[in-house]
Amino acid sequence: MPTALFRHALPDSLRPDARDLRLPRAPAPGFRNMFHDAEAPEGDRWRGLGGAADTEMMLAAVAERIMGARPAPAPAPFPAGYTYLAQFVAHDLKFSTDEAFYPPTQVPMIPLRARRLTLETIYGEGPQKDPELYDDGYDALAPYRLAVGKFGPGAPVGQRTLSRRRHDGDFGDAPPLCAADPRNDENPVVAQIAGFFMRLHNVALRRLARHGDPAARFEAARRVTQAVFRRIVFADLAPMLLRDDVRSAYEAGRRLDRWAEESDDMPVEFTHAVFRAGHALVRPDYAIADAVNGGQAVNVRYMLRHTSRRDPDAFREGRAWALDWSRFFGPDAQDAQPFSPYVNVFLAEAPGLLAQDHPRARRAHLVLRDLARGMDSGPLRVQAIAEALRPAF
Repeated sequence: MPTALFRHALPDSLRPDARDLRLPRAPAPGFRNMFHDAEAPEGDRWRGLGGAADTEMMLAAVAERIMGARPAPAPAPFPAGYTYLAQFVAHDLKFSTDEAFYPPTQVPMIPLRARRLTLETIYGEGPQKDPELYDDGYDALAPYRLAVGKFGPGAPVGQRTLSRRRHDGDFGDAPPLCAADPRNDENPVVAQIAGFFMRLHNVALRRLARHGDPAARFEAARRVTQAVFRRIVFADLAPMLLRDDVRSAYEAGRRLDRWAEESDDMPVEFTHAVFRAGHALVRPDYAIADAVNGGQAVNVRYMLRHTSRRDPDAFREGRAWALDWSRFFGPDAQDAQPFSPYVNVFLAEAPGLLAQDHPRARRAHLVLRDLARGMDSGPLRVQAIAEALRPAF
């Protein structure tokens, strides 16, 4: 793809220059450089090539290489669902929202998280501070029951997604999304993973009858749901993502980044850079369920359109975007894309799916945006990371 088509896709924060000379001296509040309690020494952070035009052209050339690469012939790393489970887990960590891609009054309010793997991504700040996420039903437990989206006729029993309403009834004219973290509505897979944990909480809330007080039952149900979530992360997801020697190092008690135990700040090398490598695991197409396209795979860009925000009527009318979980997890699931420096074009061109999306989002190209955001955070140079890791291996 011509470089010129990439250049106009840079976020506004990087235009007309690429911030070579005005990157922040320190990471934003809530973030730090890896292996440091705050910012790394200036010489260890990457600031581009020293000139805006040169940096922009370099990023565009790298993006073009990634787009023009071929998928790796290596074996698939794991079933396709783990790509989206990892995305959901990442949403439960500490992230910021790039204001450059939203109108000034419509930037999603995502609080910086001070606790890890506690499912704040669905609980928010709890029923007292975020009551709009709860109040599902009319009984004494209603204020402690998470509001979930119910599919219409023809969907599997018990399947849930994010809700756009607090009670049964018509969706009306685009009612607000009922979710602690709007990023969980980015695609139907992560939305329904969120719905799974929300329903797990509600089932636990119903069954923990020995905790008579509704507030006590809520806390017990939340602890059960958090315990299941953490068990999945550490016993199932982590072995899929980590190299054997890295996993062994952690299991042996070795800490590669000691500041992780002393600070809740997240390394920008992960949040703004490495995490985006997950885009390389996205398939060009997915088989959703027998009721979707006759059970045949659909293009990932088409799949991304079907969320409760983008197509709320589909869920009310039962137009069958409920996932068949066996197609995403388990021995017969479709595979994730083998990891390599490649992002399929259907995903790369997916941003800006709605006509009402802000113009900055419509023109954004995913691959270049990933590279630009990573650079914009001032991450450590590869050489500095290698030197810090060398003693551990």
